[in-house]
Amino acid sequence: MKSSPGKDRAIHYAVFSTPLGKMVAAEYKNRLCRLEFLGRKKPTAILKPIARQFKAKISGGKSPVLEKTRKQLKMYFDGRLKKFNLPVELMGTDFQRSVWRQLTRIPRGKTVNYGKIAERVGRPKGARAAGMAIGSNPIS
Repeated sequence: MKSSPGKDRAIHYAVFSTPLGKMVAAEYKNRLCRLEFLGRKKPTAILKPIARQFKAKISGGKSPVLEKTRKQLKMYFDGRLKKFNLPVELMGTDFQRSVWRQLTRIPRGKTVNYGKIAERVGRPKGARAAGMAIGSNPIS
């Protein structure tokens, strides 16, 4: 029997305190799909668009991926972790995903401008598009 969209699917989320402020982490099907600073937003406001994309409901709660995210964030901010090792699910265009992959290749503490990122993904005149993709990155 087929299940209806969203019936069995849920985006689980948790809010973590970090030295830079609170962050919301969300997982879908055991993969991190969102990690963002809350600012003044409510977690559900941040998660509604991604819930629509995945045709899933939003549910608080615990999960192994969220616990691993919490631990790795703590280790990162304590200076004991330089590279995250988390399963991720990124919803975006091929171009966006290629830009997001490039972001993971920037060494810790280094910066790269949008033009350089655009060059690295094969779009040397796409600095503005690269900047837009970076702005829509679901994993801070």
